[in-house]
Amino acid sequence: MVSYDPPFGYSLRVNGSCPERTKQCRATWDGFVACCPSESTCMVSDNNKNPICCPNEADCREPLFRTAHCANARWAMYEHYGLFCCKGEDQGFWTSEKEYNNGVGCARQPEGVSRTILNPIAQTISSTIFTYPQTATSTSASTSTPASAPHTSETTTPDYVSSSGDVHRGAIAGLVVGCVAGVALIGALVWYLFRRRRQMKQSGPGSDSQPPPGHYKKPGPSPQGELSELP
Repeated sequence: MVSYDPPFGYSLRVNGSCPERTKQCRATWDGFVACCPSESTCMVSDNNKNPICCPNEADCREPLFRTAHCANARWAMYEHYGLFCCKGEDQGFWTSEKEYNNGVGCARQPEGVSRTILNPIAQTISSTIFTYPQTATSTSASTSTPASAPHTSETTTPDYVSSSGDVHRGAIAGLVVGCVAGVALIGALVWYLFRRRRQMKQSGPGSDSQPPPGHYKKPGPSPQGELSELP
């Protein structure tokens, strides 16, 4: 089974000469050329003037239409009346110049009121969908609007993932609160016992205490002469 993953896919658009380890497939407009990896074969599509980089002379347009991607995973893909790719540090654009109307190219910072910057689109490589991460600026006439290119993939990461560290921190916090409450309870109990013991000592027998029940005090002798028996 033939794999159409990189170095096979849509070609690169550059101004001037093709970068290292690529070869020129065809010239496009105003100095821009289309490049494919050296180990691939350039194929020009009837409905896409930008060449496609195939494994051999066999037509690979159909499988690459279904799983569109650049011939290098580091390139970003753009679309404007057809698909083309730019190096990661460049931005894709199209021109409204009358002579080259709807011509596409790549530049670090496209200049001119006739050039409108495009945003990268998603690519599919081995059932993995992704968009090369970069920030583009849409320019039309004298105005510019920043546009951020999203990064998408087959698997997404949630904004927040609860970790076991959060559970551990919660358990530790609960343990600390429990310990503080236990110490406070023990302190209250000790204070209560100490206070009770002190009260018991203060309530012991004193000098003004009443005699215990059943105690009888013998009366003293009556003085003589106070009482006399009648004759």
